Amino acid sequence: MPNPQTRYAADFAARLRQAIAAIPAAQRGDIYALSLWFYCEEDDERYPCILFSYNTETHYRRQIARASGASEARWNFAFWLQDEAPASVTLGGENDAALAQWFAASPYHFSDADHEAALGAAFCAEFIETVINTMRQLFADGTIAGAFGRDIPAIIHKLEYYAVPNSWTKHANPKAWRMNFWHGQILFRQPENKIGLFRLPIDADAPRQNPPTRYNRASCSTSIKGKIMSLLDNVINAATSALGGNGEQSQAMQLVSQLIQQNGGNVGDLLGKLQQGGLGDALQSWIGTGSNASVDAAQIQNALGGSLSNAAAKVGLDTGSASNLLAQYLPNIINAITPNGNAADADGFGLDDIARIVMQNFLK
Repeated sequence: MPNPQTRYAADFAARLRQAIAAIPAAQRGDIYALSLWFYCEEDDERYPCILFSYNTETHYRRQIARASGASEARWNFAFWLQDEAPASVTLGGENDAALAQWFAASPYHFSDADHEAALGAAFCAEFIETVINTMRQLFADGTIAGAFGRDIPAIIHKLEYYAVPNSWTKHANPKAWRMNFWHGQILFRQPENKIGLFRLPIDADAPRQNPPTRYNRASCSTSIKGKIMSLLDNVINAATSALGGNGEQSQAMQLVSQLIQQNGGNVGDLLGKLQQGGLGDALQSWIGTGSNASVDAAQIQNALGGSLSNAAAKVGLDTGSASNLLAQYLPNIINAITPNGNAADADGFGLDDIARIVMQNFLK
């Protein structure tokens, strides 16, 4: 008898096939891309969800006047049909009995009383893997091409751009499309050499005019950053508990999160500030694959200036203590988020990525 995870994967695939089959036949030829938006109901990792929807050529043309241009109207999720698409459906969530059975039988199970962020993140990763495998199956067995007359891209995403969701999309779609990613965009080249550009809705470089109110940049930015900070707080608390209440390491993690938040929530911006502050050579060693060059507290303080003072105040430290902590921990963090020795690896990294890195690399 299949285990609960296998049963859920089969159930998820069947329901996604049903959703595709429910799309009106007259509309299918007008659809150029599928959306699988990942989120957790009530911000609870026990209830991961996918909102399946799509966009049409007709809706795209109607949105051009509201966007900054045709490309944005076509590939920015903020201008898509979203849950207004006929046959859109939510898969997963609190009321999904098969998902609940899988979670209960998984090694990641937790209750309200013993919630652990690391377990929740691991369960969500397994859920996403199920989504990716399902889409690969639907491409391979001809379901997508059969429904739409040709293969069209399936974009698995969140409301905030960063590196990890890009990898979901890359692995879910046919390898022949050779997808590339940069600055909040997904470039995919289909076999017939058509090129598409998908930009997630709160990319900082995406100007727009009168965006839709449901998932526009302003409304998403506040809620997403709140979710990220909540996640990071949970990770910090869990890590501190695991360390037996090591207050110094807990303060170091909080300090790093504050600095990233002050630099737009993006590690890339923090790297730029460090380089401009005279730590270019040391920074290159942290990014590279060799040993990390050491820095002292004075160098850190000179490079970060007022940002460090503000971050230190928010976590209850004086500037000197904060400088010492960063001198100890920052090289390891930068090294962890640039595993290939390339500064571009950090582009798009945000607070949720730092939370994950802290647990995996920072607290060994």
